[in-house]
Amino acid sequence: MSIREKAFRIVISGGGTGGHIYPAIAIAQELRETFPKAQILFVGARSRMEMQKVPLYGFKIVGLPISGLRRGSFWSCIPLLIKVIYAILCYAGIALKFRPHLVIGTGGYAAFIPSIFGAISPRTKTLILEINAYAGLTNKILSRWVDVVCVAHSGMKSFFPVQKVRITGVPLRRKRHQDVLHKNDLNRIFGLDPSKKTVFLTGGSLGSSKMNEVMAASLDDVLRKGWQIIWQTGHIYHKKYQILHAPGVWVKDYIEDMDQVYALCDVVISRAGAGAIAEISRAAKPAVFIPSPNVTENHQFKNAHYLVERQAALMIEESDLSPQKLMFSLESILEDAAKMKNLAAQIFRSVPRGGVKNVIREIETLLEP
Repeated sequence: MSIREKAFRIVISGGGTGGHIYPAIAIAQELRETFPKAQILFVGARSRMEMQKVPLYGFKIVGLPISGLRRGSFWSCIPLLIKVIYAILCYAGIALKFRPHLVIGTGGYAAFIPSIFGAISPRTKTLILEINAYAGLTNKILSRWVDVVCVAHSGMKSFFPVQKVRITGVPLRRKRHQDVLHKNDLNRIFGLDPSKKTVFLTGGSLGSSKMNEVMAASLDDVLRKGWQIIWQTGHIYHKKYQILHAPGVWVKDYIEDMDQVYALCDVVISRAGAGAIAEISRAAKPAVFIPSPNVTENHQFKNAHYLVERQAALMIEESDLSPQKLMFSLESILEDAAKMKNLAAQIFRSVPRGGVKNVIREIETLLEP
């Protein structure tokens, strides 16, 4: 029997942000095609966005009662410790019933318990994924025990045991629609004018207070230029900014079908998570990156700086972000056709393709008897 015909049981864990969830979904989609008899079970944190997003792609998910570590006194950590113990017991029940052959962790605290259980089980293989330019704490700890560490960048060997590292690139979700609609049809769906340039702003899956604030202050200038905007605010900020939804300004808390938006827009203003960069690269869109300062070792700055050095994108640090600087960057792209074309071509060339296929090859190697 071919390895691809076997009925493997696979746990995929990770979440909290789109940067952890969507690579996990990409891997699951490819696993479903490669191992059609496999059972795939997602494990996440009960209160986080993976509980809503994963089922949209046809996968089952169970939630653990776990949350992130908060610094404080010993006594303030006791409720978290109780939660962790309860979450361990919950996952122990899941693992005993499901008996996974493979556990995959894609980052975030939700990945820790399943990955550790997999690592200490003699019959379970373990693989973790790190797509950013700086390793997260969960993955740095897990790398000591898991079998394989898949990374997106060649410089990641300093964070993990060298013999376990495999450079695979970033796994990307399959497009929800094989044929993206014509731009005129997309404009009609979004209520926009096909004769105008379109700006897409996204502060990531959770949104960005500063990016939303600056876009609101820039809105009159954007419209005065004859441009229009698709604006993903994030759920937390949507109530504040939804009143700005108007002709030429399409405001939404979260957009699931990003391929349609990328096909429609002329320039993207985005955080600089590795997953976002990979999707923008696949769409070959000129971009202005605003790295989040609230991430481990400022890794989003490193992600964006890599592209800026290759003339593949523009970057504004959040501390420098203002309506004036944002408008200057947009003008430098949207009013220079040659620059738009060059940025699009360079970002497309700068991010390796085939990440999900490479991860699947590593999984096949792990599962071979």
